[in-house]
Amino acid sequence: MKEQEIQQINQLIDNYTTHHKKVPFFNDLQNHPQFGVFFQGLDEKNTQRVQSILRDYIEEKISSFSTKWWTLFKRFYDVHGDLFWQFRQMNANPDAPEREDFQTLGQEIEQLLFTYEGILTEKMLNRAEWLDKTLDAFYSIVYMFFPLYGRIGEQ
Repeated sequence: MKEQEIQQINQLIDNYTTHHKKVPFFNDLQNHPQFGVFFQGLDEKNTQRVQSILRDYIEEKISSFSTKWWTLFKRFYDVHGDLFWQFRQMNANPDAPEREDFQTLGQEIEQLLFTYEGILTEKMLNRAEWLDKTLDAFYSIVYMFFPLYGRIGEQ
């Protein structure tokens, strides 16, 4: 894959993330109305390269922000990276919430994120007027990486 193609893929991922408020999965790129044909036609080697680009994009996104809510999400990622990637992969399948393994891992992720929400709430107690906006911002990050997060507890 050429450097220019990699830059274009990164730009497409960034545009998709901005527009849809979630980082795309490979299947989202394959179903893209304009560029889907390109991604559908990739061989195994280039498919893996695009998946690597997506992973690099996620790691860069998580490490590049410095607000309180991003810092806490980064801490979650740094401490529980394996769980992050496992749950992220499950979120690629829209039918995943119907599976028991999604629900089990989702509940574990949810409990971990509640811990970070508690830390964030504690930090914002003296600024109660900003608490709701801060928590909304924190959970918009969660949904950016785990779009099916809201379906934990469904069965």
